[in-house]
Amino acid sequence: MNEIEYLLVCLSEELVETSVEFSEWLLSATPKIGASTARVVGEFTDVIAVASMLEDRGVIVFPLDSEVSVVGLQFHSIDELPLWLFLDRLLKTSQEVSKCVRFGVHLKYDQYSKTNLERLRQRFLELLEVAVRIEKKVGVSLVPVYGGLTEQAIIDKRGRLEGFMNISRDRGLLK
Repeated sequence: MNEIEYLLVCLSEELVETSVEFSEWLLSATPKIGASTARVVGEFTDVIAVASMLEDRGVIVFPLDSEVSVVGLQFHSIDELPLWLFLDRLLKTSQEVSKCVRFGVHLKYDQYSKTNLERLRQRFLELLEVAVRIEKKVGVSLVPVYGGLTEQAIIDKRGRLEGFMNISRDRGLLK
C-alpha cells in the first residue's frame, strides 16, 4: 500500500467515526449542543486533517482554503434541512473514498462524467455544505475550519498519523 492509499483508508475511517459520533448525538433523547457535539467536531477535525495530508501529496480532496459553496442541495429553508443528511453525506463520502482505493483516483466509469477523485470532491463539498447549514440551523459548528478552532487539533492529528504511518512502514505494510 502506498501513502495515498493509506491516507484514503484513514479518511474513510475518520468519516465513519464522525458518522458514529453524529448518529449517537442524533439518537440521544434530546440532542443538545455540548459535550456530545464536541466529540463530533473532534472527529470531523480528524477528517479535515487527513484531507490536508492528502493535499500535501497532490490529491486535492477539498481545497481547504476556499469557501464552501452551495452545491445543489435544494431546501427552501434551514428548517427543512434534516439533520440526518449530514450522516448521509458522511457515509456517501466514505463510499467514494473506498472507490478511490479500490479502483484508483483517476478511473472514470463509462456511465459517469467524472473520475473517482472528482466524485469524491463533489461528495466532500456536499458534506461541508450540509455541515455549514446545520450550523445555521442549530447553532453549532461541525466544521473546525469555520468553527474558530485553532489549527492545533489538525496539526496534532497529522502528527499522530505520521507516527502511525511510520509503524506501518516498519512492519512492511506501507511503501
